[in-house]
Amino acid sequence: MASPGHVGTVEYLLAQLEPLSDYYDISTQDFEVLAASGTASFSVNGADQEAEIARFSPSGGADAKIVPVANAGCEAVCSTFRA
Repeated sequence: MASPGHVGTVEYLLAQLEPLSDYYDISTQDFEVLAASGTASFSVNGADQEAEIARFSPSGGADAKIVPVANAGCEAVCSTFRA
């Protein structure tokens, strides 16, 4: 949180709502973010690959086969969002 993108989004939203302050009560509030840190490992056929953990993700592990999928596996969904 508090990344430049997050701060910019909050500032944009506040600027959009400010002209409506006679109708809306506009405020922001501080909150504590409880994020864990850790390490990640990933290998394919025994060869180490670059890996990172996702922020706010739970701990755990997985062991599964990797299967190639055409069109990144999203043709039915992605075609809906194409302009």
